[in-house]
Amino acid sequence: MQVIDTLAWPPSALAAIEEQRVEIKRLREGLARMFVGDPKICFGATSAPSAVSATASHEGSASPWPKADGVVSILETGSQKQRDVAVEYKRQHEGIHGLLTAIGQAQGYIHKGYNGAAIVIPSQYPSHSTPADYVKGVLDMIGTSGPIGVFRYDAPDTSSAVPFANRIHCVRPFELSTSSASAVSPVGRPKTQWVHMREGSTTR
Repeated sequence: MQVIDTLAWPPSALAAIEEQRVEIKRLREGLARMFVGDPKICFGATSAPSAVSATASHEGSASPWPKADGVVSILETGSQKQRDVAVEYKRQHEGIHGLLTAIGQAQGYIHKGYNGAAIVIPSQYPSHSTPADYVKGVLDMIGTSGPIGVFRYDAPDTSSAVPFANRIHCVRPFELSTSSASAVSPVGRPKTQWVHMREGSTTR
């Protein structure tokens, strides 16, 4: 294992890392709000529970490879069953070559034991105007692609306390694997504090 001494990094590099960390955190929170506001996005129109709560976090340091960019844990209010969604987040500077990588990574998270995976990519790239539609089309061609959702996002409003509010859009809903609880190792589970949303509460 290589140890990287971040103390030797220039301040600009450390600032960029912190900015990226905060951006991913806000993105996860935005997804959690979407799932609570409309559970049909990840449960299907006929199987969605009447109420859910959700929390956004990340995998623990002991969690084995592959590691997701984030985790959204969804708790069914009635049954108290928890479902975990792995988040694969692609940034604008990664370019379109990351689209196929995202598809493979999402399938890897399902194989790892997550109940579902969410691919979140920019609404546009300079070289591709509808990347989310492309990813959806590829997944739709794969009969056993698994419970993988596709989302596109517009540039976040960095001046807002909720920078991704109304800027994440669902392109491909998915149905979480509900046959059993998440098989992700408890060592890798995030420590979470559940926030419950009542009917009629805002998720923005």
